[in-house]
Amino acid sequence: MTHFSRTLGAGAVAAALLALGGCATPPAPPASSDPVAVQLDRLFQKSANQAAFTGSADAKAPAPRMADGKLWVTWRGDANDLLKNLEPVTGQKVSVTGPTPRLPLYVQVHALGVPVDEVMRDIGYQLGQRADLVLLPSGVEIRYRAF
Repeated sequence: MTHFSRTLGAGAVAAALLALGGCATPPAPPASSDPVAVQLDRLFQKSANQAAFTGSADAKAPAPRMADGKLWVTWRGDANDLLKNLEPVTGQKVSVTGPTPRLPLYVQVHALGVPVDEVMRDIGYQLGQRADLVLLPSGVEIRYRAF
């Protein structure tokens, strides 16, 4: 056997050992008895599943409906858009008055079987000092306040 083939054989064996050594799995970390570390591990594992948990946040809310004067609606967004969506259900036309440009009036409504007048009152309360919600015989009016 020549010196070259011995060196080549030794190099091949060393490369094989290094390759197999890289495949070895690292030892599992020892279990910690520190309560803070245990709680952090639990929270990290919970957050790893968070994306699947919040998938329903992208789902659209059901369309508003009304029966016997009671309203079923879930909404987060501009009050004007909410009232426009309620227009075909309640039959109340929506108008907007006041200074321009108009900023969105954020409201949050979750009404399940609530009388329409109570829903309108809640929307009016949420408008606060920014605007008034006026119920007219012809419909509903949002009156922006001048600042």
